[in-house]
Amino acid sequence: MTSFISKTSISKPEIESIMNQSFGFQKPDPRQHQPQAQFRKFSATELFCPQCRRAMPVREKLLLVLPSGDVHHYVCSGCGAT
Repeated sequence: MTSFISKTSISKPEIESIMNQSFGFQKPDPRQHQPQAQFRKFSATELFCPQCRRAMPVREKLLLVLPSGDVHHYVCSGCGAT
């Protein structure tokens, strides 16, 4: 069983162009998956605490040091929940 694409004389780039124009399909841009430079060192000041049931200030504690970057642990300033 052969596919519809192999029976036509339309090239693959032409098919992709038609799909993009007709249906809005696009290949994902590989640059979108890379973190932006401004978010590489992101530090949260407030996070939602399930015990306090609202956004609370947090304390940041170093959990792991990795070659790719440090991993931090956040603790609620109000109740101490993690």
